[in-house]
Amino acid sequence: MHRTSGGGAAAPGRRGARLAAAATGVALALCLAACAPEPGDVAGAPDKGSETPNGESSWGETGSEDLAPKQTEIPQSFPRDAFPIPEGAVVDDTGERSADQWFVVLRAADPADADALWSEIVAAGGFSVGDEQETVEGGRIATLESATLSVQAITIPQSDDSMLLSFDLSRIG
Repeated sequence: MHRTSGGGAAAPGRRGARLAAAATGVALALCLAACAPEPGDVAGAPDKGSETPNGESSWGETGSEDLAPKQTEIPQSFPRDAFPIPEGAVVDDTGERSADQWFVVLRAADPADADALWSEIVAAGGFSVGDEQETVEGGRIATLESATLSVQAITIPQSDDSMLLSFDLSRIG
């Protein structure tokens, strides 16, 4: 059995393995660097040259002609008794996802009106509010629960100070 001291030269086979490992590490680092965003770029931001003319965009804007047009008439199957829509509320979009799932997006003139709509829906529908959090945009997100519905709710501030209130409803039980 041949032993080398701690400061001795590595065996020829080990040296090749170390060189291969080092070369692999360098190649991996170069590949990852090539995939990294340019300094100053923000992850998830639109590509250069794809910005809107005034540099703004909003959630409500469509980027594709393939999107279905918005519907403002509440579907016949919508559970109006379990999720009452306040009188005078402006429906921005609505639809049926399946026999037991719907969505409705309401538009409020400002954050105060959005809070009033939110509170009225929670009270009239007998919902308990859970997992409520503020969003980075200044809206809020929560789960609304009743005896018959589970609702994912979010408010989305718009650039004109209006607010969208989006509700995804699922029948439970």
